This record gives sequence, C-alpha cells and structure tokens, in this order.
Amino acid sequence: MENKEICDICKGACCKASAGHLFPDEMKTEITIDEIYRLLNSGFYSVDWWQGKNDITRLFYIRYAHEDSNQVLDNSRYRTCILLTDEGCSLPHDERPRVCRELIPAEDFKCFFVTDSVSKKECSIAWEPYQDIIKSALLRFGVLV
Repeated sequence: MENKEICDICKGACCKASAGHLFPDEMKTEITIDEIYRLLNSGFYSVDWWQGKNDITRLFYIRYAHEDSNQVLDNSRYRTCILLTDEGCSLPHDERPRVCRELIPAEDFKCFFVTDSVSKKECSIAWEPYQDIIKSALLRFGVLV
C-alpha cells in the first residue's frame, strides 16, 4: 500500500534497510539457470539466503541488489536497495516486489505488514524447489555454496 506523503517524509527508511525480495511467482520468465544467471549478471539482482536459528541449511532466494554491492551472493543488511532514488522507488508501484507493495506505511514510521506471508523466511521456502538452479547459476560466477 503506497502512501507517498509518509514515504516522502521518511525518505525510504525501509528501502535503506534492505532490498525487496522476489517470490518465484513474481518472475516474469521461466526459472532456469540461464535466466537466473542473466538476472544476476545485470547487476540489479543478488542471491540472498535465510537460515533458521537451529537450521544448518541455507535457503537461497532472489532479491534486488543493494547499492554499491557487486556481489551476486550477498547476505548484507542495512544497505540501500538499488531501486531507491531521491524521488522514491524507480519502479511503478504495481511492478515492485510483493514485499514492497504490501508494506503498510505508518505515520510513526514503524511500517508493518498485515501478515508474515511476505517474510524472507516465506520467500526462501517458496524458492526451495529452485535451490539447484540458483546454485548452478552462482557456480557460473565462480561462487561455491
């Protein structure tokens, strides 16, 4: 839910905390090694991961890149989304990742989500069937996971 008045005041604090992650059903093309490689090679996307506290397994997912990061595998936090400009997000509202569209701006700047359905955990679980594809695309960059 977009509220430009609130977002203009805070200057995109949420966008400065982390880039928006993509669920597999938000991909505009078939999810293949070549396509994930192409996305990562564009510089606009990174692979990130979620890992539970007692879990040794990392689940990888695709998100937009952070500014000033040239890493295709990037688990950094509190970095600015590559899409943030001085005027706000460079994407129209309906083209942003679900996590960005479903953020509810609040006047006290404690923005929130109505449900946990867009969390990084839920996103990484959605990407679970594609782990081999993501790992193979990363391998093309010489990144071993």
